[in-house]
Amino acid sequence: LSLKPYLAEAITEGYESALDLAVRETPLDYPDLPPSCPFNGEQIFDPNFPKMEE
Repeated sequence: LSLKPYLAEAITEGYESALDLAVRETPLDYPDLPPSCPFNGEQIFDPNFPKMEE
């Protein structure tokens, strides 16, 4: 059984929860933050993402 079909939904739900937490815990407000997760599943699970400049 693969969980891949649920990945996009999990990212969306997780990001929405994180967004709510960020607004509650920081001086940022919703317009200050991206309305949806700016990263896709491939990027999130890539151990080399983001590429760090030396």
